[in-house]
Amino acid sequence: MANGTQRPPHDIGPQVRRARERAGMKQSDLAIASGISQATISELEAGHNPNICLATLFQLACGLKIRRWETILGRVEKDAS
Repeated sequence: MANGTQRPPHDIGPQVRRARERAGMKQSDLAIASGISQATISELEAGHNPNICLATLFQLACGLKIRRWETILGRVEKDAS
């Protein structure tokens, strides 16, 4: 698939929720910071949006200020600093 259209693992919702909670953000805060609607974030965290694309996850990671966005996929350990 073309870059940005690949699909993430189906269990990404809980990982997004944990990252958001670690950042001390509400869903509405993340929606503003990422440009992704709160409804989409809520659906994703609840596991009701299995067709989310990597471009959307990238926007969420930017909103969460995750430098290496792969961490949201659980592929890379987040820097301890």
